[in-house]
Amino acid sequence: MKDVILTMEKLTIASFDPKEGRGRFVIHFSKDNEHHSFEKEYTLTHPEPIVEDLLREVKQRGKIHIDDYDDLIGSIFVVRLLNEDAVDEKLFNFFARLCEKIKMMKHLKNHAEYMKLYDEIKIKELQLR
Repeated sequence: MKDVILTMEKLTIASFDPKEGRGRFVIHFSKDNEHHSFEKEYTLTHPEPIVEDLLREVKQRGKIHIDDYDDLIGSIFVVRLLNEDAVDEKLFNFFARLCEKIKMMKHLKNHAEYMKLYDEIKIKELQLR
């Protein structure tokens, strides 16, 4: 039996479309101390489905493909995300605040405030380590 240890490291915004309320994110994680990253795009309305999909995607990328099925015990592996509860909470808080800011952007009439909020959103980053 093999343990696969996943650690989410960082999440950054690669691009942001304020009209559509969509963001493209780069997710950095490590799989057995080997760095990996991927991009996902989400509509930023509700944080719960985003966090669920993100955690599911990281765990899916942590799976190992085994070619030799002769050894039954050797073909079993466990995928574990370190500090999953803390990561889940941090991701939820990050996306909840982001969704709130996008809702605020849609109601702003002042150009300077709108641009300030836009600049703040497009450089957002979450350190998970």
